[in-house]
Amino acid sequence: MVVEQVAAPIIVLDPDVAEARQIASWLRSAGLGKVAVAGTPDEALFLLGRRNALLLIVDDRVAIATEQRVLRHIARNGHALAPAIVRLRAASAAARGARADKVGAEDVQRPLDAHNIVLGVGAALQRPDLLKRMDRDRDQSAVHLETARRMQLALLPTERQIADVEAECEIRLAGFCQSGEAVGGDFWGVWPTAGGCFALALADFAGHGLSAALNTFRLHAILQEDALPRANPVVMTELLNQRLHALLQRGQYATIIYAHVDPGRRVVEWCSAGGPPPLFVARSGATDLQGRGLPLGMRADTSYMMRRTQLPAAGILCMFSDGLYEGGADHADIDRADIAAALMPASAKAANGQLEEAARDGIEALKGLCDRHERGEHSDDVMAVCVGFGDVRKEAVLF
Repeated sequence: MVVEQVAAPIIVLDPDVAEARQIASWLRSAGLGKVAVAGTPDEALFLLGRRNALLLIVDDRVAIATEQRVLRHIARNGHALAPAIVRLRAASAAARGARADKVGAEDVQRPLDAHNIVLGVGAALQRPDLLKRMDRDRDQSAVHLETARRMQLALLPTERQIADVEAECEIRLAGFCQSGEAVGGDFWGVWPTAGGCFALALADFAGHGLSAALNTFRLHAILQEDALPRANPVVMTELLNQRLHALLQRGQYATIIYAHVDPGRRVVEWCSAGGPPPLFVARSGATDLQGRGLPLGMRADTSYMMRRTQLPAAGILCMFSDGLYEGGADHADIDRADIAAALMPASAKAANGQLEEAARDGIEALKGLCDRHERGEHSDDVMAVCVGFGDVRKEAVLF
């Protein structure tokens, strides 16, 4: 079977599967939503049984008797609305005569191109009853996406969770997220560990929309399990990699930075699985927390490397997804030096002991940097977390 989408409102019935997939690609690029491909009448009937399609695109090589069978199936199953029909014809096929039953049809003549296909489909969908249904479907989709967005935001640390970590670890935290679509694939979390320490992670799943958001739900479920080795970044990263490799579909993966922080000694241990290096900014300058590693979910047996450093002074530790600085194909990326410069005033407040203002101002500075940077049509999820560190409370560890 070559069925690509069982809940699509547009179905392409074409024995030439490559041509059908090209048509589907043109329609998706034109913003017409989900399109299913069927190479045989039986596949088309299966699709029609799953949803009352808006539009049926039928190749002229499909026999008249077969097309009539599909139309009878539509009538027999009591669909409230008969779909519009677009027929793909060879230039010499006009003499074969009209094949419409009680359903009107638009013709698109070969050779096919994106322009003619989209025009033909657009004309076919101008029926008032179909336009009303499309509006209703869009409204329902918007409701579903908004529900998914609220669910995804509920995965992020709550104010109570953040306040507990802040009180135990004598730091201040602030974060923000902005989805490229209604929902996205970015996620961050923070968890207290023993002795006034905490773990901090920021993940970014490949892709956008509901599929990426679903993967954040999976990651969140894993991270809520009891008895996780949260204080060991390498063990945690390898565990997450193994679990996600078993759950994700081929081609799906996530980048992550997982860190364990001792604020009293300003010691940070971290592990990178392809995520952008965190940035620490103090009055004296900026430090990149570099690291390498394959993204999660690509190979089950990937090993990761622990990194360790002592932060030089009070300041701002910042984690962010690549959506913060990427400009897209036609625009330059935001330079890390510009990110560091934007965080410098906030780091000065951290040095003065104003940790809450430092974390908050750091996030506002990053938002402003994003707003000022040209991205054209590039749209990606953006997530960032700022941690304000004060003066050292314990004797520093030398290593």
